[in-house]
Amino acid sequence: MDDPPPDDLRRAEAALHLRAELACAAATSASLPGRFDARRRGGLFTVHVSEPSLRFLCAVWGADPGDLGPALRALDDLPLARLVLPRPGVDGAARCRSAGLHRLPDSVLALASPASPSAGPSAGSVRVRVEDAEPAAFAAVLLDGYLAGGVLADFLRTEHLAWPVHRFLARSGGQLLGAAAMTLHGDVAVLGGAATPVRHRGRGAQSALLRHRLGVAAGFGCTLAVATAAVGSPSERNLARHGFATHRRTNWVRPATVLTR
Repeated sequence: MDDPPPDDLRRAEAALHLRAELACAAATSASLPGRFDARRRGGLFTVHVSEPSLRFLCAVWGADPGDLGPALRALDDLPLARLVLPRPGVDGAARCRSAGLHRLPDSVLALASPASPSAGPSAGSVRVRVEDAEPAAFAAVLLDGYLAGGVLADFLRTEHLAWPVHRFLARSGGQLLGAAAMTLHGDVAVLGGAATPVRHRGRGAQSALLRHRLGVAAGFGCTLAVATAAVGSPSERNLARHGFATHRRTNWVRPATVLTR
């Protein structure tokens, strides 16, 4: 799909960075290993995490594909970061390659109006009720769904139990099926993270959680909801079913970074 309107794109990128600032501040306050830093560099948004197991968080975004100079200088300072760009076109991709960047698999940026969730329960789903989540129960379901352990589990728990995060659980009968979170940044809602334990997948938990979060965001007056996903993933398909416009993002890194990932 074509790139989103520039104003929506900038609002989404800024909200994602505010969410990253929240996560980095929570991790620092909890004394997790390494350094966590999210900051603005002119028009760019950057995240740097020194802990090796969390390097996937390192990123630079908000660059103009027609003027890569500032982004390349940021990568000089943050060599492990990936540069995230809207689809750069043939000329933009050539500029990235001529600058010595290596292309990684694309990612998805998904945008929607919270006031208009467009899908009902997915096929094969059971009756699911969504409820505000008690922190310990939320963390247990989320980490089970992500199959996370070690430092990653510590980071996810710390980020999602921070004060501004809205936490929700999907329940069917006496079973907790899935977890999902949301943060609000002005009139933009950032949806994430979300996870369903393997044994409960395919039962409609994430569809119910997505619809519920859109309704909550609309109730708070949000006019834009943003989420990220892997290309071709169940998350991307679920977002599209619920009225999100999905946009490809290209990811670029220095060649040395590819060897460390």
